[in-house]
Amino acid sequence: MSGFGHASKALRRKPMIEKKPGDSGSSPLGATKSLTKHLLNKIRVFVMDHLAILNKKDKDWLQLILEGKKTIESRWYKNRRTPWNNIHQGDIVYLKKSGEPVTAKGIVDKVIQFEDLTEKMIKSIYDKYGEAIGRERQEFEKAVKDSKNKRYCILIFLKKVCKVSPFNINKKGFGMMSAWISVDDISKIRR
Repeated sequence: MSGFGHASKALRRKPMIEKKPGDSGSSPLGATKSLTKHLLNKIRVFVMDHLAILNKKDKDWLQLILEGKKTIESRWYKNRRTPWNNIHQGDIVYLKKSGEPVTAKGIVDKVIQFEDLTEKMIKSIYDKYGEAIGRERQEFEKAVKDSKNKRYCILIFLKKVCKVSPFNINKKGFGMMSAWISVDDISKIRR
């Protein structure tokens, strides 16, 4: 497996703010500062695992991602759906073609979300990001037309994409039509 390994749970679940040795929390500001430090020490940032299921009917999206020709995975919705507000920089996205095993993964480099889309906004998104989404310039007009009834768009910038040993997943509890699944650990849905 090239690229990056799957960190252990202890490393993946590292607190955003760590308490320093010998830091008792006492200060001239009294209990307020101590409580603030205590609460900050409880804040944790988790690396989420996501499964992106790629449609096979238009193009071989997975191959374009692996070749580096598609660096943004886009999701277009009528209503807010996973991964809306649930995906962040540093998360891991596992990739699979519909009906096939998981064969690749990448790290989220950046996420941009758009809401209350208009046809003008959709055109602007394709003009700016269309090629990185995997669309050729001559496809933009059709893509805008196909997306005109969508109200939400999520752009997920991927980096360090690599192949993984193929594995199947269990979508039970997520809906058989789910095209995106977010979990705290991919092993929960791995078969």
